[in-house]
Amino acid sequence: MTSKAQDDNTDDNPFLSPSDPRKDFFPYETIDFATRLEALDRNWTAARYTRHQRIRFRDSGVSTFIDFVWGDGVQFVTYSGRSMNIIDAVPTRKGYAVVLKLPRAFYAGEVFEVVIERKVIGAFFDELNYWESIPQTPTEHLSIDVIAPAGTGFRAPEVVLPPRREFAAAVRGKTFHFQIHRPPAHTPYRLTWLRK
Repeated sequence: MTSKAQDDNTDDNPFLSPSDPRKDFFPYETIDFATRLEALDRNWTAARYTRHQRIRFRDSGVSTFIDFVWGDGVQFVTYSGRSMNIIDAVPTRKGYAVVLKLPRAFYAGEVFEVVIERKVIGAFFDELNYWESIPQTPTEHLSIDVIAPAGTGFRAPEVVLPPRREFAAAVRGKTFHFQIHRPPAHTPYRLTWLRK
């Protein structure tokens, strides 16, 4: 397992720049941000993405949640926000800011678990592949799991993240796991690998 530090001066966030004043306008913070990408066939033609994000509201009367998604609009055919409905999808630099309606208005201090599911199609055809997560709010814990097809695995797994950050990462069987506490927001945390 290797790791590579990002350039301190890079601006890799496909949604909001770290210098954008809107980046801190979130009425909630994240307690736990856990993502899972599971290949659905041996050739990685399709994969299932799931995210469980436990959030704590900072403000009262909050009735919407913003999900930042990279890619094109095709993915929304399989997009599911569980107990939330899509109100709008606003184009960003490399994807969409998806505005979701929460089941009800929440108040400061309340906790809610956001569950997002979607299918990813045609994204892993190259020998070198990657998957990343970008926490957009203050976050206590971030974890990423990539699950390879049965009978395969990962060659040359690598984690790309901001310099001078402690993290845990390992490949066990067909699972590439990464976790970090209190990751800086608006920064990509990327897992790269070569297909076997």
